Amino acid sequence: MTRNLAMAPTGSHTPRPTLRTGLGITFACWIATACASGPYAAELLAEGGPKLNPTFDDKPSAVNIRILPLKDKEAFDNATLADLRSDPPNLAAGTWVPPHKDTIVYVGQKNWIEVEVKPEVRFFGIYGLFNDDSGTPRAVIGVDELAGKKLVLDGFQITLTERGTGDSK
Repeated sequence: MTRNLAMAPTGSHTPRPTLRTGLGITFACWIATACASGPYAAELLAEGGPKLNPTFDDKPSAVNIRILPLKDKEAFDNATLADLRSDPPNLAAGTWVPPHKDTIVYVGQKNWIEVEVKPEVRFFGIYGLFNDDSGTPRAVIGVDELAGKKLVLDGFQITLTERGTGDSK
């Protein structure tokens, strides 16, 4: 008599999980985890203030910003302005995840900027190419802060603040 190993002992009709079923479930979970940790789109909110990037005659103007996906924020914090302005940015190998994104922030406007969050990205470094480098031309935002914070650009500086009720799309 041949015994079916997938079935419980004689008299019971409750099937027992087989090795094949267990491996199938494990494989499905592995695939779901791999897909969930893949790149995804997120939005960064940047707001241009009323005195953004003043020109030589003190009129506000738009500013170009560079957004760098970072594995480590220390290299971005320690980079020179020339390093951040170069194309591609001149940061230590393995500290940022290409490609970077360049966009414009306009005076008095909110800009919703789509960024790609790859699995290895932990932060975004933002550098403003202002008319004058006397302010604070850079900021770092954590991937986990994208939904609750915004960048405010005014004068020659970038600050990170909490989003308010008027900051919805």
